Amino acid sequence: LAQKTAAWIKATGKKSLLEIKPSKIKVDAKNLGYVCPNGTINFQSSSIAQKYAKNRAILALKDKNPHERFIIVDKNRILDEIEGGAYSGAIIPLKYKANKLSIIHGHPDLYGKGNTSPISVTDASTILRWNNLDKIVAYNTKGEYSILKKVDINSEGWFADLRKKFRKFTNIINSERVMIKGKKELTSSDINKQIKEIDKKIYKCLHNNKNPDEFNTLIEERNKLVKLGENYQMTETNCQKTHEFWLKYAKKYNLEYATNFSNLSTKN
Repeated sequence: LAQKTAAWIKATGKKSLLEIKPSKIKVDAKNLGYVCPNGTINFQSSSIAQKYAKNRAILALKDKNPHERFIIVDKNRILDEIEGGAYSGAIIPLKYKANKLSIIHGHPDLYGKGNTSPISVTDASTILRWNNLDKIVAYNTKGEYSILKKVDINSEGWFADLRKKFRKFTNIINSERVMIKGKKELTSSDINKQIKEIDKKIYKCLHNNKNPDEFNTLIEERNKLVKLGENYQMTETNCQKTHEFWLKYAKKYNLEYATNFSNLSTKN
């Protein structure tokens, strides 16, 4: 043991064990999660699970290559973590059997530290379409939040059950409506018009079985326009417009919106 200790001290560059100071960090047992055999993590409370998810989302934003990380939370359980791209990602809600799931993720900086967009219409469409999703939260690099949550029906009884079924049906319809409304108000009308024209050409190209080179060229043009549209939405002006969009329309789509992003202002 003495020889192993001496070898370890030499390898670490220490002169003696006296140089090794014990950690002063105090760990609260309540904050510790248990990793289950199926890969999920169980915490003692939902608030601790949400805190863990927040920290994981922000950690990805501060990575060498900042990106969105999606953490799927079911009450006090972490069901999954999905690595997304710089400004987007994809999840498959059907693979999670629990109800009232939360999706926690991050929004990377756009035009300064913590300056980024609030919850997007795509996020809203996702939680409205899937019955098992209840809330989506985006954090910025400062740890500030932007939230969209489904409006819940808390009453009981047959009439409440009927209302809940009707709400599920209207949420699916609203998932399409919010995308159409958002596209109209938050994206460039000129770019949308150009994409429509190219879509017509792509359809004709496919229908007439024309030269595949022409089809590939049209697809490349469309992708460039889509990229331009995405860049348009990432400006300071459009971040504010998205914020105002939710203040105005969230309730219309059976959603509750809240944020404390410091780069957004509420007009009186």
